[in-house]
Amino acid sequence: MFVAANILPAYKLDYPQPGFWLQNDLFITITLICTAIFCGFGNAILWCAEGDYLTNCASPSTKGFYFGLFWFIFMANLVAGNLIGAFVLASGFS
Repeated sequence: MFVAANILPAYKLDYPQPGFWLQNDLFITITLICTAIFCGFGNAILWCAEGDYLTNCASPSTKGFYFGLFWFIFMANLVAGNLIGAFVLASGFS
């Protein structure tokens, strides 16, 4: 939802239409703030549920492995995603 709300400023920049309510600065600001708050609450619930799920799935002897595996995959995706983005931008496909 927050990513979709960021389309509004880009749309305003690319297709300026004075007086159009969707391109009103106040509307864009309020939309971005509201979606950021909503995503923040959703992420708080998601992270708590993730930790609880991993804790419930693992035995006391395997908790470290499961948490380590989760964080390895999470951090590897951050690195891989940034590398993919860098290669796409360097190729001129934008």
